[in-house]
Amino acid sequence: PLIVIGLLVGIVSGLFLYVIPPFKSMFLDMNMELPAMTESLLWLSDAFLPLLLAGVGLVLVLAILIRVGSDFEAGRAFKRWFLFHVPFVGRLLRAAYLSRFCHLLFLLLKSGLPAAQAVTMVPELDARSLSPRGAESLPRALEQGSSLGQALRLRLHTYPELLVWTVETCEGSGRLVEAFAEMGDLYEKEAEREMSLVTSVLPATCILIVALFVLVAVFSIFAPLASIM
Repeated sequence: PLIVIGLLVGIVSGLFLYVIPPFKSMFLDMNMELPAMTESLLWLSDAFLPLLLAGVGLVLVLAILIRVGSDFEAGRAFKRWFLFHVPFVGRLLRAAYLSRFCHLLFLLLKSGLPAAQAVTMVPELDARSLSPRGAESLPRALEQGSSLGQALRLRLHTYPELLVWTVETCEGSGRLVEAFAEMGDLYEKEAEREMSLVTSVLPATCILIVALFVLVAVFSIFAPLASIM
C-alpha cells in the first residue's frame, strides 16, 4: 500500500507541477473566461507545491513527535491511542496486540504461573504501545484483590468487552488457560483478515480516487478548449 500511495502522489504531483501550468499560460494569453471548475483547478495548481511541502512537513513532525514522545509516559499513551484509531490500520494493530497479549498469558498460565505473576510480564509487551502506568495497572489491581476480569475491565479502551466477558466467565469455570488460547487464535485471525483488507482495499481505493481526480482535472482543462472549438 505504501508503494502504491507513493506512486499515486508522484502522478498527482506531476500533473499539478508540469501538466497544468502550460495550460494556465495559454488561457491567460487567450484572455479566456474560464469556468469555475477550471479556475479552481488552476488555483490548486498554484498552491500545490506549498500544500505538498506542508503535508510532508506535518507527517515528518508527527513521526518525530511520536518517536521522541515514546520516551515519556504521556507520549506512549498518545501513541497507543493514535495507532489504534488510524483508519484501516488501527483495527489491524489492535487485533495484533490483543493476539500477542492472549498468547502470552496462555503460555505463562499453561506453564503453571499464577495469574498475579503472569500479568507482571504484560508491561514488557505493552512497552511500545501503552504507558507504563497503564501497563502496570493489571498487576496492581490483582495485588489489591481484584480478579483478572475485573482488572481488564478497568481498561476497556484497550481490551474489548468480548475479551473481558470471556475472561470473567472462564475464571469461575477454571477454563482460563483455554480461554486465552482461543481468544489469541480469534484475534490472530482477525488481524490476518484486517491485513488482507488493508492490502486489497486500500491500494484500490487510492487508485480509484486518483483516477477520478485525474478525470475531473482533464475535463476542467479541456472544457474551455471545447467551447472555443
